[in-house]
Amino acid sequence: MSMIVKKNGLLVFLFLFFTAGFATYISEYSNDHQAYLDLFYYNVNDYSFKRIEPGFRWVILLFNQLDVGFFSFWFILSFCALFIKYKLLISYNTRLIVLSIVLICYSISLLALHEGTQIRVALAIGLGFLGIKSKDKTFSLILLISAVMFHFSASFFFLVYFSRGFINPNKIYYMVLMLVFSFFIPLFMFNYSVLLDQINPLFKLYYDNSEEVSVNSFSFTAIFAIIFLAFNFLIGRYVRKVNLTYYNALSFAYMLSVFLLISLSFSPVISVRLYELFSFSPFLIVTYLYSSEFESETINLRNRLFCFYRFSLLCSLFFISAHRFVAYYFVNPIINF
Repeated sequence: MSMIVKKNGLLVFLFLFFTAGFATYISEYSNDHQAYLDLFYYNVNDYSFKRIEPGFRWVILLFNQLDVGFFSFWFILSFCALFIKYKLLISYNTRLIVLSIVLICYSISLLALHEGTQIRVALAIGLGFLGIKSKDKTFSLILLISAVMFHFSASFFFLVYFSRGFINPNKIYYMVLMLVFSFFIPLFMFNYSVLLDQINPLFKLYYDNSEEVSVNSFSFTAIFAIIFLAFNFLIGRYVRKVNLTYYNALSFAYMLSVFLLISLSFSPVISVRLYELFSFSPFLIVTYLYSSEFESETINLRNRLFCFYRFSLLCSLFFISAHRFVAYYFVNPIINF
C-alpha cells in the first residue's frame, strides 16, 4: 500500500508541483535573488558570466533563446531537482510514515537553501547522489560530470563514487584516516590557493572571507552534525559485516562533509558550503535504514539497542532540520519576506 501511495503519478506530480512552486515563490525573497536575476537577464554578455559553471550557463542561454521568463526558468529547474531527489528517496521501500517525516524535514530546511536560493547547487546535488546510486558506470560518470558542470564543488562526489565498495567509513581506522585527511586539507588550500582560484574563479572570494570571520567549530550546526555522525557510526558498527555498498557510500559522504566543516572552520563560506554539498545524505541514510530492503539484509543483527540508535538518527535529522528552519527564516535569514 505504501509503495502505491509513493509511486502514484498524480500524487507525486502534485507534491512536486506545489513544492517547486513554493520554492519559486520564496526565491524572490532570497539573498541571492538579485544576483540570479541579473545573471539571467543582464549579464549574459558580461565577462562575469564566464565565471559561472558551463552547464548552468548553457541552461540560461537555452531558456533565453526560448524566451522563457525568469520565474518559469526557476520553477522548471526546481521541479527537476526535486524530482531527482524524490526518486532517490523512494528508490527503496521505506515505511510511509518515515518517508513523510523525511519529506517534511526537507521542506522546512534544505528546500529554502537549495531550490529556494542556490538552484545550481540543488541540481548538482541531485545529479551527484544519483551518480553514486547508479550501478551503471557509464551513466554514473555522465551524471557526476553533469553535476560538476552545474557546480564545481560537486567534484567531491567523484571521491565518494570511487570509494564505493572498498571504503567502509564505519571502521575505526577509516575514521582515523579521515582525521588525517582533514588535517591536510587546510594546508593544501593555503599552498595551492592560486591554482584553486584558476579552477574556480569564485574560490578567492570565498577564501578571502576567511580573513575577516571564522566559523564556530562548536556551533549548533557542528554539534548536530557530530551527533548524527555518531549515531550513524554506531549503526554502521552493528552492520559492518554486511556488504551495504550504497549505505557505506552515503555514510562516507556525510563523514567527509562533517570533517570538512570542522577542519575548514577558518573559512566559514568554504566549510559550510562543502558541508551543505552532502547535506542531502542524512535524508537518504534515514530512508534507507527504514527500508524493507535494509531490514531484510540485517534481520539477524537488529535488537533494541540498534532500534534505539536508528530512532535517535531520525530524531537527529528532525533537530538538524528544525535548526535550519529557525536559522534560514529567522536568526540568520536567507529568506527575507
